[in-house]
Amino acid sequence: MAVELIELRGFEKAAVTRMETFLTSEQSEIREIENRFFDAKALRKLLEPATRDERTMDSNPSFLNTSFGTTSDFRMPSLKIPVFHGDYNQWIPFKYLYLGVVHNNKTRTNIQRFQYLLGLLGEGLMAVIQHTPVTNDNYEEAWTKVMNRLV
Repeated sequence: MAVELIELRGFEKAAVTRMETFLTSEQSEIREIENRFFDAKALRKLLEPATRDERTMDSNPSFLNTSFGTTSDFRMPSLKIPVFHGDYNQWIPFKYLYLGVVHNNKTRTNIQRFQYLLGLLGEGLMAVIQHTPVTNDNYEEAWTKVMNRLV
C-alpha cells in the first residue's frame, strides 16, 4: 500500500507539472493572440479614413490614379494633414506640417509632392496653381506660387 501511495503521489506530481506546463503554454498563446489583436486594432485605426475636416489623398479627384512609369504600383499612404483654406492663422502650422511630412521627405518624387499639395489646398488657393501642369519639374514652381501668395 505504501508503494502504491508513493506511485500515486508521483503520478499526481507529474500530472500537476504537465498541467502547469500546459497552462503556461496556453497563457503564452493567449498573450500572443491578444497582442496580435491589439496590433491589428491599432493598424485599423491608422488606416481608417480621415474625418471630414481632414481630407486625405484617397478622397481626392481621379488625378491620383495616374501612373508614373516605374511607380505605377505605388500607393500613397493616407495623410492626416488638414486642408488649408487660406486662413493666415493656420498658415504656419500647415506649412511646417506639410514641409515635415511631404516637402522634405526624400522618399517622395516631386510629382508625388505636387499631388499632395493639390489635395491639401482649399479651392481659393488651388486657383493659384490649377493651371500649372502636374510634372516633376513644375512642383517647385507651384510650391513657390503658394508660398508667395501667403507670405
